[in-house]
Amino acid sequence: MRTDWKCILVLAAFVASACGVSSQDEDPGVARSEIINGQVDQGQYPQVGTFVRPAPLVAGGPLMSRCTGTLIAEDVFLTAAHCLQTVFDAGLGYGDYGVSFDAVYVPGVSKVIFGHGYVHPGFSWDTFLNDVSIVVLDEPVAGFKPKKLARPNLLEKMSSEDLAEEEIITVGYGFDAFPEMTGRGTRRVAVQHFLSLCTFDFSLGECVQDGGHPYYNWAELGGPLEDGNGTVCNGDSGGPHFLDGRIVSITSLGSDCGESGFGLEWSQRVDIKPVRQFIMSFLDDECSEGRSRH
Repeated sequence: MRTDWKCILVLAAFVASACGVSSQDEDPGVARSEIINGQVDQGQYPQVGTFVRPAPLVAGGPLMSRCTGTLIAEDVFLTAAHCLQTVFDAGLGYGDYGVSFDAVYVPGVSKVIFGHGYVHPGFSWDTFLNDVSIVVLDEPVAGFKPKKLARPNLLEKMSSEDLAEEEIITVGYGFDAFPEMTGRGTRRVAVQHFLSLCTFDFSLGECVQDGGHPYYNWAELGGPLEDGNGTVCNGDSGGPHFLDGRIVSITSLGSDCGESGFGLEWSQRVDIKPVRQFIMSFLDDECSEGRSRH
């Protein structure tokens, strides 16, 4: 049983965009996407979908692939807060955004499922904390099993040595921006590695581990691309990071889309209490009546 406050959702004011350049060596018959040094998904991750919305943000415009997310219940889709809040800040609402699970999203062709979106009440542009949101879909998605979250505080319970040895599977759609934005996106998969746990300090412009924060909001991921690491770019925001098959974090920010030859990303952890409580409240039917819909 969860207390009543966990059922009260407040929408934070926030505007942001997904974090670059296109992937190389794409099949010319497939839409180009933005996970760098990754591979086109061959059906391993059907639970990962694309978050679609008009671009530019005009009501009634064609829905284009802009972010990524994951089905965590038959009608619950997890993505980044900044993806959804961008829509709300433009004055758009229900019917102006949705989700598609087509492996290659094509505007006007792929099936889109609409729903009502909710942003974490603690989401802040100033701190970039709690970069998670939920879309409760209008209809259940059948045909595959939803993904689960990692255990609470999993990353804190692992030693830095163990974390460094783990391979993290990252999935994202990206979007086709070359030579012009088409709104297409292709589900792609890459391998990443942990560097550290940290909380970003915007005054310093870096991720810090000074112990002055109640928890480390982000998992910092990266490594040289020539060593097989992948990294994220345009349209991968909100995409899941799997550790042993469970979601441990989602894409929040990236550095330079791998232009330096080094992948670097800060992903929003979903194993920490304030984030996990928000997400889990959508898996509790008792909270459904208290939600403010958009």
